Amino acid sequence: MKTRNPNLAPPWQKGQSGNPKGRPKVGETLAEQVRAALGVEDPATKKTRLAVVIERAIADAIDGDPTARAWLADRGYGKAEQPITGGDGAPMEIILSWGNGIDKAGDDAASANPAPESA
Repeated sequence: MKTRNPNLAPPWQKGQSGNPKGRPKVGETLAEQVRAALGVEDPATKKTRLAVVIERAIADAIDGDPTARAWLADRGYGKAEQPITGGDGAPMEIILSWGNGIDKAGDDAASANPAPESA
């Protein structure tokens, strides 16, 4: 039987965290930086940058830009649901299996093929 080297023991007591201050904080995320930048108000127009971007997208959409139209529709109403259907229009059934997995009838293959009993 090997004995544990006392020099390899952690430098804290049992039950005490080795990192009491937790993970160090990192800088702002890209999303936080973008939100902050878009929230800046132009003193001359009293509009935020986000309002200006939206107004420009609306103007482009009115002028016929399909990308601007799609962007506004996706953000304003959410992306359109795209159900997956079979050739007959009925919803497709997706079966995932691994190992013995599940057979097409939906019965658990493990119950149909039980593991051999150990002696």
